[in-house]
Amino acid sequence: EDPQVLTDGAFGGSSFFSNWLGFEGNHLEAVVDLGEVQSLEHIEMAFLQVTNHIVFFPTEVQYSISVDGQNWIDLPAVQSQSPLNPNSQINDHQIFALSKLQANGRYIKIRAQNLQKAPYWHHAAGLPSWIFADELVVR
Repeated sequence: EDPQVLTDGAFGGSSFFSNWLGFEGNHLEAVVDLGEVQSLEHIEMAFLQVTNHIVFFPTEVQYSISVDGQNWIDLPAVQSQSPLNPNSQINDHQIFALSKLQANGRYIKIRAQNLQKAPYWHHAAGLPSWIFADELVVR
């Protein structure tokens, strides 16, 4: 797995075998350097859910921005629009997006909260769960 998958311009499809970065039992935390301070209006990241393979959407995604990589401003957390339940679609995508931002930053920190374990009603109850992330989009 290559962390560059998050910024390589290649979007993942419905299979987690290519262009996705997976985290088993852990939260995702990544920092992306845009190279220079830029005006930010929109930030988004895609996530994959494949329930029969213990790959679930994060419960929330928190974006933070910084001009220097040291001092961070937390943006509003983005909650999952499809919380996991016994009727969740087996294969699904979800975009966690913030729009209409009026901010400047060079660095973007992404923190996505993993359920960490499959729930009691899932066939893999208690096993570590995965989150699969792809392509940070910044405008």
